[in-house]
Order: sequence, then structure tokens, then C-alpha cells
Amino acid sequence: MELSRENGLSLWIPPGFAHGFVALEEGTILSYKVTCAYAAEHERAIRWDDEDLAIEWPTVVAARAGFVMSTKDRTAPSFRSAVADIRKCGELES
Repeated sequence: MELSRENGLSLWIPPGFAHGFVALEEGTILSYKVTCAYAAEHERAIRWDDEDLAIEWPTVVAARAGFVMSTKDRTAPSFRSAVADIRKCGELES
């Protein structure tokens, strides 16, 4: 879903639901609300270009050399690995 100043849309993402975003324009400001206080120890990440998920990111992402990405996102595990780790911790049922 594309959110912009022009379309005025917003998106609700349920707690615990994997999500990602990319800014399509310089100077983009992202604002979001959360359901509880931030706790880094509960944060997870999934590799943005995971082959199993095959997310079709906007063309501008592939064309933009040197786009900025956090270390957390750059070093995130694959989807399969992330799910395996969560199951290992007993946070997901089989």
C-alpha cells in the first residue's frame, strides 16, 4: 500500500505483525503509534529481500544505489531463520 500526503491514507498494523516500509521521496517523515512502550528486547527483524517472501518493492528501490538502511535491517535473518528462532523460544506453536 502506498501512503502519501496527497492520498491521506494511514495503515493499521496489528501488534506482532511483520511489516516493512520504504521512503519513496527524499525528506519523507514517517509517524507511527504503538500499543505499548517500546522494548528493544522484543523487537524482531526479517531480511527485506528474503527470497521466500519475494516482496515486490517499488522499482525506485532497486534503481537507487546506496539507499540508507539500518544495521538491524541490513543484518536481519531470513524469514525461515526468524521463525525457527521464535519457535525455539516457545513464542510460536507449530
